[in-house]
Amino acid sequence: MVITIDIETMKSWLFTDVDWLIERHPKWKTVKIIAVIESERLIGKNLSIERRYYITSHLTKDAKIINETVRSHWSVENNQHWQHDVNFDEDSCRLRSENPATNFSFLNKTALPLLKNEKKLKMKKKRKWVSNQND
Repeated sequence: MVITIDIETMKSWLFTDVDWLIERHPKWKTVKIIAVIESERLIGKNLSIERRYYITSHLTKDAKIINETVRSHWSVENNQHWQHDVNFDEDSCRLRSENPATNFSFLNKTALPLLKNEKKLKMKKKRKWVSNQND
């Protein structure tokens, strides 16, 4: 039996000296902090290091709060992606040019809440019913 242990270590740095950034991008005048989050993951024998940069208008100077905010944001993003993939099989969609892909994504994002609001049928039956409509 092989047991794989996954280990993730996160480091964070917060920079409040953002005047230079606001000078370059005047529309970003509400930026208060640049956050850098470095994730080090050990999955089996493979080590990966990823550094992500964020800007925020939050006044907090607590790295723990910034980390939690970023994690919760990506949790929501990942959950939405999962729902769209399960319900519309988006990962296998081969639309590559910008306009059709954007339009298709917009239709899916509009359709999912509408399908969820209908409580009489299960999602699978709702999708089948919608796909059979010719109008």
